[in-house]
Amino acid sequence: MKIVFYKKFLIILMSIVIITCLFFKLKQYQFGHFINGPITNYSHEILTDILTLDNGDLLILGSNCHQNLYNYGSLNDMQINETPFEIYNPKENNFTKFSLPNNIAYQPMGLLLNNYKLLLTFVYDYKDSKYSNYSTKMYPPYPYDSMAIVDLKNKKIEKIIQKKINKHNQPNFQYTSFTLLGNGKILIIDFFNKIAEIYNPNNNSSEILNLKIDKEPGSKVIANGYSQALIFGATNLFPEEFEKLSYYSEDYVEQYDDNSKTLKQVGKTLRRSFPSVMKISQDKIIIFGGEINTLQKRYNIVNEIEIYNPKINESKIIAQFNQKRKFEANKTTFSGNLINDKLFLITGGINGETPFKITKRSSEILNLETGDMYQGPNMKYAHANHQMIKLNDGNILIIGGRNLNDNRKTELFKIRKGVK
Repeated sequence: MKIVFYKKFLIILMSIVIITCLFFKLKQYQFGHFINGPITNYSHEILTDILTLDNGDLLILGSNCHQNLYNYGSLNDMQINETPFEIYNPKENNFTKFSLPNNIAYQPMGLLLNNYKLLLTFVYDYKDSKYSNYSTKMYPPYPYDSMAIVDLKNKKIEKIIQKKINKHNQPNFQYTSFTLLGNGKILIIDFFNKIAEIYNPNNNSSEILNLKIDKEPGSKVIANGYSQALIFGATNLFPEEFEKLSYYSEDYVEQYDDNSKTLKQVGKTLRRSFPSVMKISQDKIIIFGGEINTLQKRYNIVNEIEIYNPKINESKIIAQFNQKRKFEANKTTFSGNLINDKLFLITGGINGETPFKITKRSSEILNLETGDMYQGPNMKYAHANHQMIKLNDGNILIIGGRNLNDNRKTELFKIRKGVK
């Protein structure tokens, strides 16, 4: 009798365990799931920018750095003479090459202008096959301090702009940030050399700004309104100030005003070097990732997620990551983007316990209104240093960075119907 009772008890217990596991598994898929995407033409281990074109297609700006057309990912740089750009067509769900012939790109950044034109940084004419690496010793026809206006329809560089910032010997998208102001001008800040410039694409004029740049390399510039921009990042400190830092130390947000050509402090956030910053509405800027260097612990990932309100210049911590996602080589290795106005998807990154190993294919979903953090479904592949962008149909494309299977593999987060 006892044996029969124990058997029934075990069956009931096992049933409860299985139902509980199924419940939590299904709960991970309450907002959507990941599916395989198309293969890219280039291996985008370093993918510096994705731009949404007027027709809904995406312009993918890859880099010749850490990329080779013929062997997909070799460090044998400069063996090709075309830019590793491509177009993603969401309707056809495929990638096509979009190369500027006889030009190479070193971690380029872009801004879309009027009339299907593109402002592009760090693109050089490739004429000498003897160039074997990217160093300050090379002298291409387009120096490091130049930008280009590209005609996207004809795939041709129309104009080379010699920027007045002429000390920039570190062509790196992590050190320079720029943004398109509401008045049509472009604010460019080189945080490495502490120089700011305003460029007007309408009359091709440029002006060096008389500003004191206190923020560290890796800071971010975000347009705010018609003639203003906000600057997020860590402020340079003296050694005695650095010793006083703690994990929850704050740092100020700066505001640039193009009418007065001035900077002023307007608010505070947690101190972060190399933060990820995204404007999600007129009164919400989400800030996540980055690192905090303190005397007690260096290279410590900031685990808190903040919402900054530019209308009242106040910041609020709304959530923490459930999983450790490590900071590596001046980069936040995970990525995030909006599912809708209320939900924010975070994916991938480096495991916080074991450096140089990619995490599980984990994702988390943040409710921006309540601060609740949900465990999301696993991605098809493990990604780090990748990017995500929301498509017009509401789905999210995951592309680039490091993928242990193949850097050219992409995937899509398919949003579940009815998710609000």
